[in-house]
Amino acid sequence: ASIRIGSVETEVQRGETRADIVIWGDTATIIIEVKIDAGEGIRQCDRVYERFSDEPGVRFLFLTPSGREPLTATGDAASAFVAMSFRRIRQLVEDAFEEADGGAAAGVVANYLTTMRREFR
Repeated sequence: ASIRIGSVETEVQRGETRADIVIWGDTATIIIEVKIDAGEGIRQCDRVYERFSDEPGVRFLFLTPSGREPLTATGDAASAFVAMSFRRIRQLVEDAFEEADGGAAAGVVANYLTTMRREFR
């Protein structure tokens, strides 16, 4: 299923909690926590889940180089967060790019994929 993206924001603050990336769509909201070199904060994923779980059609993604599971997601948050690696994201973007007709964003996507291939093998 696909969603039409309305807006994308970074560092979205709610109370004492901040989501790294929030994608608001017409039928779903995607909350992405990104960890590359930093560790998780105290109850970080639990707090993000608590603050953002009321969004329409919400989905939670924990994005790391290795695709590891979050350490700070317990209870409902543990089953809500999907762990994914940058390599897997790169593959999904590559697959979608191959199926797309190109368009105005084609150059931007191609540049993004070049970076992803270099940084996350």
